[in-house]
Amino acid sequence: IGKLVLIATAAKASPWSIAIDETQRMAIEADSTFGEPYATAGMKGLAAARAIGLLSYRGPEGYDLSQQDESDDFSSHRACTYQQYQGEKLCRRYNAYSYYKILNAFDTHDVGYQRGGVAAALQRITAECLVVGISTDIIFTVPEMQALHRMLPRSTYHQIDSPFGHDGFLVEHEQLNRILNPFIHPTHE
Repeated sequence: IGKLVLIATAAKASPWSIAIDETQRMAIEADSTFGEPYATAGMKGLAAARAIGLLSYRGPEGYDLSQQDESDDFSSHRACTYQQYQGEKLCRRYNAYSYYKILNAFDTHDVGYQRGGVAAALQRITAECLVVGISTDIIFTVPEMQALHRMLPRSTYHQIDSPFGHDGFLVEHEQLNRILNPFIHPTHE
């Protein structure tokens, strides 16, 4: 591998990201049908887990920009219907058991496992690396991304400024292209 791009990620699951995942697991477990031997068990818990996860993916600035109420009708807030919609949408793609296992897998992420720790594992990477942090990401924070950059021997760090938290990498195409294109396709003078 000659080049490696790391966007809004980590070398090891942090206590914060594990806590977010545990909160989602707790929501799934709170559904009284979770544990029943059928594929649709735990779906209300799954919808709640997704709503919890969204809060960490998007953050307050993203919600302030995209979920403002457009009327004085306090019986239906746009943010509420958005959370419900996203929960229902995930229930059409996953069952609670699959999502629960994915959360467990996230928590075991550790590139340093059986490699002498994270720093030792990252020091062995010979590829030219680009690390991209997102200004409002609360899952993989800017200080964490900068620390990852410092542990990689051949690394450059860039930051996307976005109000959309972790999901900024899905939204900020222009900024990401300005960062990625010169790295992937350098001009030779």
